[in-house]
Formats: sequence, C-alpha cells, structure tokens
Amino acid sequence: MAEILALLPDAAFIHDSGTVICCNDVMNKLFAAIENDELIGLNVETMVHPEDIDVLRRRVKETEKYGTAQTSATYRFLRVDKLPFHANIRARLIEVGGRNMHLAIIRDVSHQIAVEENLQRSEEQFRESFEKAHIGMATVEPDWRISRVNQALCKMLGYTDEELVGKSIRDITHPDDIEFNKTEWDDLIAGDINSFHIEKRYICKNGSTIWVSMNCAMVRDQNGDPLHSVSQIENITEQKQNRTDLSVAKEEAEKASNIKSEFLANMSHELRTPLNAIIGFADILANDVAGPLANEKQTEYVTNILQSGNHLLGLINEILDLSVIESGKMELHESDFHLSKCINSAFHLVQTNADLEAVHLINCINGSTTKIHADETRFRQILVNLLTNAIKFSKIGSSVSVEGKETPDNGYAITVKDQGIGMSKEDLEIALTKFGQVGRVGMIEHEGTGLGLPLTKGLVEVHGGTLLIESEVDVGTTITILLPAERVTAG
Repeated sequence: MAEILALLPDAAFIHDSGTVICCNDVMNKLFAAIENDELIGLNVETMVHPEDIDVLRRRVKETEKYGTAQTSATYRFLRVDKLPFHANIRARLIEVGGRNMHLAIIRDVSHQIAVEENLQRSEEQFRESFEKAHIGMATVEPDWRISRVNQALCKMLGYTDEELVGKSIRDITHPDDIEFNKTEWDDLIAGDINSFHIEKRYICKNGSTIWVSMNCAMVRDQNGDPLHSVSQIENITEQKQNRTDLSVAKEEAEKASNIKSEFLANMSHELRTPLNAIIGFADILANDVAGPLANEKQTEYVTNILQSGNHLLGLINEILDLSVIESGKMELHESDFHLSKCINSAFHLVQTNADLEAVHLINCINGSTTKIHADETRFRQILVNLLTNAIKFSKIGSSVSVEGKETPDNGYAITVKDQGIGMSKEDLEIALTKFGQVGRVGMIEHEGTGLGLPLTKGLVEVHGGTLLIESEVDVGTTITILLPAERVTAG
C-alpha cells in the first residue's frame, strides 16, 4: 500500500479503526514529521484539534450507521509541533487483507479558510457601517432594482425597507432627473468610470421632493462584471435652497449695483454741464474778464466758488469714472507711448503739491525707452492719483519715487514708493473700499473722498493689470502696478 500512497500528489494515509498504519511523504511534510514513521501508530483523534474531535466522532458514527462509502469534511488538525491548520479530509472504505480500513486524503485549506474569514469580517464590517451610517445607504442591481437600504435612507424618503427593496430607482427619481442619472449609470455599468457624484431629486412617499447629493461606486466580480452599486445619499435640500436664495440675492444686488452705476454713468452730462458753467463764470469773474470786481470781499467769494466748484467737479469725475468701470462701460483709447514721458507728465501735474509739502519727486526710469500699450490719459490718471496720495501722506522733506522693471513673465512692474506715515493691514482694507476713510490719528488733516485707491485699482484692472500694496505704519507705502506682457510693446 505504501507504494500506492507514494504516487498520490496529496497527503494520504490508511487507518485501521482510527490507528494510522501507513502514510506517504507528503503527509509527513504536512504534519511536520521529522521521522518517516513518526505518524505510524498514532490515533487519528490525536492529530485533530481538541475542539473538533466531537465533530469528527459524530461524522464517523454517521458513516458507520449509514454505511457511507465516502465522506468529506474540513477540520482543524495539529502538526507534530502542535501548530494548528485547516485541512479538508476525504475518506473512503477499502479492503486490505480481508479487513475494512479507511483511505484518507488530506488537503491543506488554511489559505482558503483565512480568505473566507477575512471576507466574512469585511462583510460584517460593511454591514455594520451600512446599517449604522447617518447618511442614506443603498445597493442597487445593474437593472436599477434596489437590493438593500439602511434606516437613514428609509427615514429620509418616508418608506420602510420592505417598501424600498425591490423598487426601481426610476420609481423614486424625479422625472426630469432620470435621463441625467441614466447617463452616469450607463458609463458606470460599462466600466468607463469607477464612480460618479451627482445632485438629483428624489420623490418621497408623501409626494414631496428632496434634493440629494449621491456618491455611487460599482462592485464587480472577479471577471469584472458588475454585481451591484453602493450609494451614499445625503439630503441637501436645505443647502440647495440656501444656495438658490443666495444666488437670487446676489443677482438682485448686482442688478441694483448695475442700475446705480448705469444711472451715474448716464448722468455724466447732466451733472458736469451746469457745474462747468459755474466754474467757467467764476473763472471769468476771478480774472476780471467782464470787468473788475467791486471789492476784495467779492474777490474772496468768487475764489471760494471757483475752488469749491473745482473740488466738486473732481469728486463727480471720480464717482462717474468708478461707476463707468463698475458698469463695464469704460472705453479705452489705447496707443503706444513712452512710460518715462508719461511719468514726467504726471510729475508736472503734481509738482505744485509736492513743493508745498517739501517732497522730492524721483523718476528712476527717466530716459527709459520702455513703451506700453494703454490709454495714455487714463494711465496718467492712475499715476497722478498714486502720486497725489503719496505726497499727501509723506513726511516733510522726504521723497516719492517711481521705479520700473520687467517681470519674469515679460510683463512690467511700476512702483510708486513713499516715506510717509504708512498704513496697517486693517487701514489697507478700509482704504480699498469706496469712500473708505482711515481714521488713524495723524491723518485728519489729509481727509479726502475715499475714492482714489478704489478708482486707481479699477483703472489698472481695466487694463488687465493688478494693483499690489505694501505698507507699514511710520515707514511708508509701496504700490506696484503689474502690467501683463501684452501691454509692453518695447523696452
């Protein structure tokens, strides 16, 4: 018999009434037997894990009672070194020398058992997570039939699990969302995507509609064929309504802002025309064009009218310019011009103010050949606004400089730097808002309209540029205009 057992690929042995009388080398290796005859004479029960012996005995009795010729079962066995392992044993009655004995073939199935146990643990963990999840969970078959739901989803839709299981997703999906959902589903079934996220509407049992956010992934078999999907479903009806309300409010605010900006832009002629007439006649009186005034008091009054009119005209111009920018109606009359000459021109316009404050103006790019493509009048306005602010807040005897250099992306950076009283981060945020007035001590004498920086920022952005501001209290302020490469024509 030993010769026959040696030919078998699996571990095999023959036992007589439970006693091993013969086994092959594969059997010795499986049980970690050192000597070839170490297993001979052992009782089979001593080779089985103690907790499985009763199961083995019952199986043997059933075999003897019913005369089963062949049996198969899986038990835990013990190696010679007492380490356990799972094995499947198949036994059948054979006749040897006129006696009935058992031929047993053993195959180690420890790996398969471990895989099955891991799979079972994973399924239990999934089941627990599925049932206890605070958001809706569902599994759906490839034909859109719901196969499992949790209580969170039942509560969300107002159904019991018995009512939902077996339903088609179509039955609870808003009619307008079915085709949209089907497109994503078909791609998932085909394997074109592994998962998808959509926002859709479900119809509850009471007929009401809710918005949900759904993440869906497909579970596939070993061949890659779809088994079922797993979906996480969250009720976002309230968030959706909030977003809708916010969007409506934003649209209404933008509409109101546009109406205001368009109104102010269209009022340009009506506001400027009478004011220009007042300024014009005041100028005629101040310069004695129509004859001398009667006394100094009249001259003082006319001068006040002229100064106030010019101040008001400047304020109106700033308001209208800002409104035109906000309404998107700012028209640029672009051309190529030398940046250095434009800066010198701006210096000329603010020189009187600089002299009054004893501030020295420095053009660091004077004589540069750099040319830019922009609206020269508007660009000069940008520079004048920045220079005026820099002079206004500079310390007596300090300097204001304008520098320029190319940027790594072939654009150009123009920097206006002063040595003034500076601003904190909080002051900067205020200064960039329309009519924002920084109320820090030391700035009372410099109060203005609060439109200079917002208007300048708007004019820079209309040109496709960016305005950067760096400031430190009692040190000074540096403002940089970043122009894109397409605005630089020569240098």
